[in-house]
Amino acid sequence: MRISLIVAVSASLVAFPALAGPREDSRELYTALVERGAVFADVFAMKDADAALAAIDQQIVKPVDQATQHWMDIAFAGNSEPYRPYASCVEAGTELHQYAARVSRYLRGIEPRKIEPVYAETFMARLEECEAALGH
Repeated sequence: MRISLIVAVSASLVAFPALAGPREDSRELYTALVERGAVFADVFAMKDADAALAAIDQQIVKPVDQATQHWMDIAFAGNSEPYRPYASCVEAGTELHQYAARVSRYLRGIEPRKIEPVYAETFMARLEECEAALGH
């Protein structure tokens, strides 16, 4: 009887990771943003624009959008007030998406100016705000 209760409780904890809380959910988003942002170093080293565009889409945009949407779904499923101090984490996700879009436009020939790392400053500023909110 006790074993089945322990198994049931353990399974419920695994099945409901959203119960982690605002800070843990935001840390998860932060980690995804740092990992995905690092992919740009590989993208900028690519000589093939088509491969770079595919990498941006598959390795940056889609995962960042999914992580950001997941955070927002959890945050707005109930009382969003506890998530408010971590809003900069979502803003960082939005900025990373916009930076990826700008790089994509450049690779497609739509954005005439060469993309410099300085253009990622807004993303980095929001990421630092997220770090501060998380207590890094």
